[in-house]
Amino acid sequence: MGGTGPTIAVIGAGIVGAAIALDLARRGAAVTLLEAGIPGGGATAASFGWITVTHGMAAPCARLRQAAMEDWHRLDARLDGRLAPEWRGALSWTADTGATERLVSDHAERGYDVLLLERAEIMARAPMLVDPPAVAAWAGGEGAVDPPAAVRVLVAAACEAGAVLRDRTPVDAITASDGRVDGVNVGTERIPADHVVLAAGAGAAALAAPLGVALPLHVSPAILLHCRGIAMSPGPILSGPGFEVRRRGAGSLLAAEDYLDDTATNGPDAVAARALAAIRAGLRGTEALRLEQVSVGWRPMPDDGLPIVGAVAGIDGLYLAAMHAGVTLAPTVARLAAAELLDGSDEVLLAPCRADRFAQASSHDSRGKAATWQA
Repeated sequence: MGGTGPTIAVIGAGIVGAAIALDLARRGAAVTLLEAGIPGGGATAASFGWITVTHGMAAPCARLRQAAMEDWHRLDARLDGRLAPEWRGALSWTADTGATERLVSDHAERGYDVLLLERAEIMARAPMLVDPPAVAAWAGGEGAVDPPAAVRVLVAAACEAGAVLRDRTPVDAITASDGRVDGVNVGTERIPADHVVLAAGAGAAALAAPLGVALPLHVSPAILLHCRGIAMSPGPILSGPGFEVRRRGAGSLLAAEDYLDDTATNGPDAVAARALAAIRAGLRGTEALRLEQVSVGWRPMPDDGLPIVGAVAGIDGLYLAAMHAGVTLAPTVARLAAAELLDGSDEVLLAPCRADRFAQASSHDSRGKAATWQA
């Protein structure tokens, strides 16, 4: 490894792990980035790529998400624009006008710049809508990025800074002695490390369990539709009751849908067919839209919806980074995690994200079974 600081193994080269590896390497740590498959090939590959505060902002993490918007701009500037996010804003609405109004007022109270637009203003920003809602939330500072492409940029930059990438290298175990991690096992090889950052997404729980850490984490699948054949100008991200879509390059559209089950009626292909029909009915210029690919992303979801970030009590040297909304939060979590690991700081923005909030509390996984946090 290239750094002269502490040796750190980062497990998982999704967008969160790649961003953490970059910040650590740039600050002089000797980083090994370990990935079971290819960088960005897990949940990141099936991510919608929306950089957003408007959605998924539980109140305790409002400031963290807001900081992420600025950190995205800062990180992209440091990388000479190679991350290439598009800042076209986002329009969001629900079937319940009152709920949309409350969404805007709640964000205003938390200091986030979201405006309530009426139909004429909505049409001005999104003329492709066939039947615009009466009101919508407008987040003009939001945008989107191609997550797999962003991971490639982050990994390349981390390697330029001295990190070592070990892709297609599954980690068999995190090793520890006398209450402190001391490395990872990869097949018959042991890689020593002063710290281990566990950013393995849905696979994090299995790696943490042998250390006596039962992560309150479940898998939350989502469906991503890759479509081509649109004839409309670039515009904002659109998130309404019928569809959630964004442009991706010339003639290409991405749509996100909830995963229901694997039956013929509600499986990914059936959901995609219904979504395609809704998009054609709701957006001008989509008459020739065709479906190219349907993918399912297995997102890591903490049981209370908030990120799990930070050191683990009783297991010195183990640092967790498990979250939904990894695309939005990656630059900020990376910056703060690097400060905690290398400076010994206690970053206030991460206070709501500590694993010990689950101590002695029962939670429920995606199948409804009880799970208890242990450390």
